[in-house]
Amino acid sequence: MRVIKRYNNRKLYDTKTRNYITLEGVAQLVAAGEEIKVVDNDTEEDLTTVILSQLLLEREREQRFLPSGMLSQLLRAGGQTGRRISSTLTRPFNLPIAQLLEHEIERSFKFWLDLAQEREEEVLKLLERLIEQRRRSRHIPDDKPPRRQPTNRLDNFEEMSDE
Repeated sequence: MRVIKRYNNRKLYDTKTRNYITLEGVAQLVAAGEEIKVVDNDTEEDLTTVILSQLLLEREREQRFLPSGMLSQLLRAGGQTGRRISSTLTRPFNLPIAQLLEHEIERSFKFWLDLAQEREEEVLKLLERLIEQRRRSRHIPDDKPPRRQPTNRLDNFEEMSDE
């Protein structure tokens, strides 16, 4: 694990390369698959989630990938939503993939229903449209699964993440 120290002047120091590093440099490390830990130089407090959150906010400022309505709903929902998101992202993957997928779809559906203020019919229609668009874009008949068979677990995971 790569340790990054944050000094009082807010500068970040990469202990592996023994050089200062920018937030963008930290983002590049994470994107490259590097496991990082950011600690306060004086207190040794773990600041990893703070720095990663800061990176997400910087990206949002640049790319505007989250709709403002969704962000407003997240703020209105308060800590409960944050805990739900956290538990979803940190839950260990110890279930069979089909069961995990079914569970995640159900959780996501409930989450979006909550954000849509219980307008279940609208959410269902939207999901149906998205599924139909996906089928058309991949030319998959309604009653037949895709023909390509994964050759290993990684292919299976990549195929699922494409959908």
